Amino acid sequence: MEKLMKTSKTVDTILKVVYKILQVGGIIIFVGVGICLIAGALGQLPPAELTSVSFGDVELIFAEPQIVDNSFMTIEMGTTLVMALLAIAVTCYLIKVLRKVLVPMIAGQPFDGTVSTNIKKLGITIIVSGIIIDLIEVIGSNLAFYMYDISELFLSENIGKVMINGEIGLGNVLVGVLVIMLSYVFRYGEQLQQQADETL
Repeated sequence: MEKLMKTSKTVDTILKVVYKILQVGGIIIFVGVGICLIAGALGQLPPAELTSVSFGDVELIFAEPQIVDNSFMTIEMGTTLVMALLAIAVTCYLIKVLRKVLVPMIAGQPFDGTVSTNIKKLGITIIVSGIIIDLIEVIGSNLAFYMYDISELFLSENIGKVMINGEIGLGNVLVGVLVIMLSYVFRYGEQLQQQADETL
């Protein structure tokens, strides 16, 4: 039990530090979004050159850099920063829920009545956050179709390479399902603990 308490406390401390770092990163990104939007509105961004452009799983790599309109780059930079901000917010929420799971374990009560509920909440959050991040990536990729002249890009002799980066994002769903199943194991342990307490 002492080992569980000690490990839980160590993990909680690490999560607390990571949470603070993410908060600072979130503030920096928030300021970055503001600066990016203001600089773009004032036309103060330097000319942008693209070496590649991604459309979902397809990436076009140019033989020579392409000059891009600054208004498009402002939109793309702003979108990227907002997506990073959302990813940080989701990660911070996950850490918050995980720390709630660790509280009873630090106290030496792994089968406290709140553990299984928080573990289940953690599993659902992992699944939902995975879906949200995938949707953010899809939105970011679709924006590229409106920002660039697709027909010109695909007919360009300047394209040096085309890469297809296909991947199926089922990892978060599988992890989330496993965590939810683990919550039922803890729920059973909580019931046994309650029976033992009532017997005593």
